[in-house]
Amino acid sequence: MAGKTAKAPAKATEPERVYVYIGPSLRGVIQNATIYHGKRSEVFGQLSGAIGTYPEIETLIVEDTELASAREKIRAGGNAYSIAYKSLLSK
Repeated sequence: MAGKTAKAPAKATEPERVYVYIGPSLRGVIQNATIYHGKRSEVFGQLSGAIGTYPEIETLIVEDTELASAREKIRAGGNAYSIAYKSLLSK
């Protein structure tokens, strides 16, 4: 079949969501409970400088649907959220 090319499968588009930073405030870097709107890649792109300096920030930015659960995990301890939170508190 000359002249015909196979179509690449359509990429799933990344949904726009609401994200919330649930870590401690870091003066001049990021504030607790900051809300971000957009696609995950865009939000993390905006915060790439802060995440480069404090990689724990990435763990502590959660979708709004995970907010209550993630906050409870910070209180409970012994998981990635609480470890990242405590690490940022010590800086």
